[in-house]
Parts: sequence; C-alpha cells; structure tokens
Amino acid sequence: RAAVYQRHSGGKRAARFRRRSADARFLYVDNAVEANLCAATAVGAPGRVFNVACGERITLMDLVAEISDIVGQKVAPIHEDARAGDVRHSLADIGAARDVLGYTAAVKLREGLTRTIAWFSPTTGAIRTQ
Repeated sequence: RAAVYQRHSGGKRAARFRRRSADARFLYVDNAVEANLCAATAVGAPGRVFNVACGERITLMDLVAEISDIVGQKVAPIHEDARAGDVRHSLADIGAARDVLGYTAAVKLREGLTRTIAWFSPTTGAIRTQ
C-alpha cells in the first residue's frame, strides 16, 4: 500500500481500484513482530497456523481517506472494472491468535499509517531503502 501513499505525496491520483467496496487485511509491522513473539512462547502454538491482522474490515476507499486525512491532501482514486478472481471482501479471523497467543493488534490502522507515512516522508529523509 506504499504506492497509495507515494501517489498522495507526489500530488498524483491514487492507485487504481477495481471495486469501490473492496476491502483487505492490513497489518502494521510492529503487530506482526508482536504476534511472532507471542507464538514463540505460547504453549498451544507449536504446529498451528494463525491469522494475524488488525481484526477489522477496512475498505480500500477507507485506506485512501485515512491517508488523505493524514497527509492533508485529497486524492481522487480511479475506479476500474473488476477482474475475474478479484477478492471482493477479506477479513482475517484473528480469534485463534487472540485465544491461543494472547495477540491483539496494538497498533491500529491510523497509527500504523501515520508511522509509515512519517518513515516514507521526504521531510524525514525521503523514501528509505533499509
């Protein structure tokens, strides 16, 4: 989703979207690290697979709106027709990660976007390569 921010920061139109209502799973890196640390010590974790995400439905339009608000620049997305096989709705069930690992997404979407934008921001050293 960095491309959406880069388009915002460059004054360009947002990335192309095939559905206005499409949603996706988002996860800030600190949450992924926390889930892995929890899995490393949880008694019930070995041999199991867990969904790890923010645990809430976020549409791509919500994402564009949040980024627009954070950077203070409204960008109009381009909507295209859906392609065969496009996933319309996606929400990770993090119930097992919560119950077995004790995982919760500590960093919510807006805070994660704010941190990510600050990391990519030209005022903090342009786009980092590390």
